Amino acid sequence: MPTLWAWTRIVRALGEAAGRDLPALLAGAARPVARLLPEARDTGVSPLGFADSRSGEAERFQLFEAVEAFLARVAARRPLALVLDDLHALDSESLRLLEFIGHALEGLPIAVIAACRERVAPGAPDRSRALERLGRLTMLEHWPLPGLAAAEVSDFVRTRAGVDPPRELVTALVNKTGGNPLLLDAALRSLAARNLLGSSRDVAEWQALLPESIRPLIAQRLAGLSDPTRAMLGCAAAIGLDCAREVLAQALDREVDLADCMREALRGGLVVESGAERLRF
Repeated sequence: MPTLWAWTRIVRALGEAAGRDLPALLAGAARPVARLLPEARDTGVSPLGFADSRSGEAERFQLFEAVEAFLARVAARRPLALVLDDLHALDSESLRLLEFIGHALEGLPIAVIAACRERVAPGAPDRSRALERLGRLTMLEHWPLPGLAAAEVSDFVRTRAGVDPPRELVTALVNKTGGNPLLLDAALRSLAARNLLGSSRDVAEWQALLPESIRPLIAQRLAGLSDPTRAMLGCAAAIGLDCAREVLAQALDREVDLADCMREALRGGLVVESGAERLRF
């Protein structure tokens, strides 16, 4: 996607909603903001892209200030809620602009709701650093989202598939997906495509019918983990859905730092603590 595409969509939507009031909202900021809106550009406005130079930094700061001023003017007329999904996939410039806006939120009727995976894929150091800086914003509230519980999985199936799921299917889905909505959706689509959702089976049969396509999705979650942590998770999976730290320590190579591996797996949202010295997928 183009640089700052998420912010282009936000500014465009607000501009379209403003209608005839747009010139007043852009007062003094039209030229920089036009870099985000191709339809508002004049021929003298350069395309997006910041060189690693003082001039590039000055252009970035001018654009960021202009977007902040535009949002503040819109919010002065009515409160705003800005939603940014898949924060982990945004370009680094979009994250820098979010950080800039975040420092100015205090006192403004603007709420920013951003969804982000707990772990960032390797190979994107600029993005990782930007996300780390966002995490230090004093205005930030962090709401981790655990997997859906059995009752919630049952509601998810009713909503998505339009069927009342048997208890055995719900148990199999929880065991196989950990309540992850992305994995649940993939499993339901596969079962629906094979006309299996209306059948009656035991838990083991349902689990055997759940698609192997879940594996690549889980592999993406594991990709950013260290080798020792992946080895630890492999041992834990072999032990069962829930395992004791003591049992896990006995199964692992003595050179593996179990405490570090557990911390990394917990941060990645792949396991949760299920009691004193226990882990659960």
